[in-house]
Amino acid sequence: TGVITIDGADQIHWFRTVMESPDVVQVSAVTIEKILDDWRCDAATNTHPSDPTLPCNPQCILENLLTIDPTAQTAYLTDQNHKGPGNSKFTSHWWLLRTCINERDNMSGGGRRKWEGLRKQQVNKAIHDDLLTQMRDDFTTPETALRARVTWFFLNWYATPVSNVDNDWLLMHSQYHTLWEEGVGNYRSLARKMFEDRALRASLNQDDYIPCGTAPVENFAREYFERFTVGLEGHNEADVKLLSRALMNCVDDPITASATPGVIFTDPNELVWTRTSAEKLSLVDRVLDFRMNPSEPPAAAQFLCNKLYKEFALPPEVSPEDTLSGLKMAPDVVACAEQLYNNGYQIKAALEHILKDYANFKARLGQKTRWPMEVVIGTWTDLDLSDLGFWSFENWLSEVGQPAFKPPDVSGFDLDNVWTLDRVSNAHKYLDTFKKRPYRWFNGQYTGDANWKQNLFGTIENFRSSMATYKVPGSEDDYSFVTRMCDLSLFVEEEGLADKEVINAAQLFAEVTNKNQRWVKWRDNSINPAMTNVCNFVS
Repeated sequence: TGVITIDGADQIHWFRTVMESPDVVQVSAVTIEKILDDWRCDAATNTHPSDPTLPCNPQCILENLLTIDPTAQTAYLTDQNHKGPGNSKFTSHWWLLRTCINERDNMSGGGRRKWEGLRKQQVNKAIHDDLLTQMRDDFTTPETALRARVTWFFLNWYATPVSNVDNDWLLMHSQYHTLWEEGVGNYRSLARKMFEDRALRASLNQDDYIPCGTAPVENFAREYFERFTVGLEGHNEADVKLLSRALMNCVDDPITASATPGVIFTDPNELVWTRTSAEKLSLVDRVLDFRMNPSEPPAAAQFLCNKLYKEFALPPEVSPEDTLSGLKMAPDVVACAEQLYNNGYQIKAALEHILKDYANFKARLGQKTRWPMEVVIGTWTDLDLSDLGFWSFENWLSEVGQPAFKPPDVSGFDLDNVWTLDRVSNAHKYLDTFKKRPYRWFNGQYTGDANWKQNLFGTIENFRSSMATYKVPGSEDDYSFVTRMCDLSLFVEEEGLADKEVINAAQLFAEVTNKNQRWVKWRDNSINPAMTNVCNFVS
């Protein structure tokens, strides 16, 4: 019942210790030949050829069910038909293999399945914890703020609820890594990788193998065009059917072609496959390079720019004189798409265009609603809550309605309806919870230190030097904690308290002679209003 302690535990190589334990060595040393031998069976006696005391099923001989290449370390079903002899799925190879595995586990009393289940749970939890910690650190580090914002954009673009992939956090970790590494890079490269992303495909029921002779699964194909590449205007039902057929790769038994030409794939009789990497890349590139009109940039570039405008600025306003593109996009979106495509689909080129668009970005600051999660992330970063665990970060994201990797469905979150009364209330609760954080740690100094007030509020020279971070832009001697939380121009004045959030250094030291009272005035007039002001909810 006691706790076991080990001297020098920090010096132990735990991975090597575990990997060199006898049971792990036995499992890790297993060979293909050993596995095949375990499943061999004498059909005359229904026992193993080398040990007549071991019962077996002759239908479960792996060499009869699988084509195995030891050199390539691959194995696949020799007969991939959905139905076997007698036109029954119960005689097919895939069904027999599944049945054999279940039988073998039942013979061992279900022990292996139970052990594997526990192992999976523990590993899955460790991966979850690591992913949430990484996300917290990535999203709350100022130096990676833009990359984090773009990563969030694509997480919502390729919305993948973890519940849709059987809560497999390894798949989510892999997807996050792809989006983090590629998000501010090349869109063509990102689109190619996401076309094969296992988490995304699993969430849309797009299995790696779909038996020929069955109906195509159109979920992935439909979302691929509608949400991930060209939008509703850039494709039609024939394109969806062609892609869903291409993903099945039933070369010897192709599904009947659509009688209607597609918008992208205009030949109804064309056969497209995704058997090899080259075929997959060719298909993705064809979609990314498709133009609704030869004089316009590709539809995929326009679709991406339109989404980026909504995320980072505001959708461009369209006047009656404006001519919309073939994809029904505004001229500013088309110009962004042109810059994006002409720069080889570099995402930074599109962001540069949008952030330099004065009319739709800078001139409209303060008119855009923030995501609820931005309230959490912004405050976490501004107040440096890095000492709190990832679980606290995860919990607050859930409280404001945007739990990590748990969008409501494959459509993602919608900024137009993401805010509810409960979420607004919880966002205020979050700000109120941490509003006293600067009381304990301010400007990197612990407020319990006897000298800190003297260092910050003892002399006007110390104040000006220490508070340089909070100086109001363009002013001579004004300072405000609001500058750390949000744009001062977006601060909403409370009735009867106009301009109290701004502290003039010369006036503060002239009117208040006690360093303790100077701190109190700074705390009450500048910190408190900034922490709970509505400016935290807009951008």
